[in-house]
Amino acid sequence: MTRLNFLQNHFYSTYNRRIQFPRIIGVRLSTKQSEWQDVVPVEVCQIERGQICKKIPDEVRADMVKFSVVKPELRKRKILDEVST
Repeated sequence: MTRLNFLQNHFYSTYNRRIQFPRIIGVRLSTKQSEWQDVVPVEVCQIERGQICKKIPDEVRADMVKFSVVKPELRKRKILDEVST
């Protein structure tokens, strides 16, 4: 069983929820130093009103900057390519 199949099966059997975009980013709920890396698909997350991130962790800042400087057309193409595979 692949990781994608495992993820989809887990969310369906545990929460009766189908994951539509298993290849899109996940949100890490644990620290990098944790024994277990708890990551959930971003599509199952809800941001509560007023919840903000005051400081972007150093370990993700470089990736965020690289992502944010990509031109919108190219970013859209990359996202659509990833979703369609």
